[in-house]
Amino acid sequence: MRVLKRIGQILAIIIAGLIIVITLLLTVSPKPSASFFARAFNGTVKITNPKMYIRNQQNVKVLSSLAYGQQKDEKADIYRAKSNPSNKIVVWMHGGGFIGGDKSGMKEFATNLVGQTKVTFVALNYTVAPDGKYPTQVQQLAKGLRFVKENASQWGIDPSKMQIILGGDSAGAQIAAQYAALATNPNYAKIIPEVTLPVKQLAGTVLYCGPYDFRLFIDDNKANKSWLMKWFVHTIGWSMTGKFFWDKSTLVEQGSVPNKVTSAFPASYITDGNRFTFESSGKELVKQLDKHGVPVTARFFPKNEAVNHEYQFDFASQKAQITFEQTVKFIDALPQKN
Repeated sequence: MRVLKRIGQILAIIIAGLIIVITLLLTVSPKPSASFFARAFNGTVKITNPKMYIRNQQNVKVLSSLAYGQQKDEKADIYRAKSNPSNKIVVWMHGGGFIGGDKSGMKEFATNLVGQTKVTFVALNYTVAPDGKYPTQVQQLAKGLRFVKENASQWGIDPSKMQIILGGDSAGAQIAAQYAALATNPNYAKIIPEVTLPVKQLAGTVLYCGPYDFRLFIDDNKANKSWLMKWFVHTIGWSMTGKFFWDKSTLVEQGSVPNKVTSAFPASYITDGNRFTFESSGKELVKQLDKHGVPVTARFFPKNEAVNHEYQFDFASQKAQITFEQTVKFIDALPQKN
């Protein structure tokens, strides 16, 4: 009996110790949580519509992992039309909740887009949080744009006629939108002088499922009933800022784009789903762009039609096909004058 009691005491001590260690790990650093959640964004890249992909792939060539900066994460994949490329370049920031993801996730989308439009597609990797804290990712986008300017002629593009379209999905959409706002709002740019602006003339933006307003991001999370989603959002903010109470950080105001746009913001295509995503943030950005007379093509969905975050990359679905067709039409029509 005494032996069993002693074993029980030892097990209780071990369990208590594990609880203390886990609690400390989760409250001292965001890295354990960030590593856990990042797994959702770092899986194997799957082609959702092989027939469509193979058809477009025949007309596309790829340059993989070209360095656009000195850091190990500063690599770019270049997707080019095999013949008669247009002078439009799409520079894309991948999604992944700011803590994960990779440019390789753009493989199917980039191939299809280049195959249909003959744009050159530049998919950038960047340093994810918590290793790269805000505004590292916006700074790296600026580096990528400088790289594009310096190398466009090697990709068959006339630099004097080059038109740059910024794009991104999820976290990448926020990064792209913030750069576009910085490039077109001098007063905003003064607030974040550490971000250089090598490109100020943008032909357009393509923004999929992004959290453009961190104030709404916080408000929506407070209303969320899932503790796991609450911890996920907390992990993102903590990782990006290094502050446990990140909702008081400069990121919240500086990184919120809708109230920074002006009439100079480029014409935009904006879409989002309505489940586990940032619909309210996307609609607020559209509202502010409309208010300033910026041409916007927007696609959202009724509440009775459940559409998930990042729906647009499931090319086996009709919803994604329609969004892709709209995106192609939008890009082909650029530039649009405000």
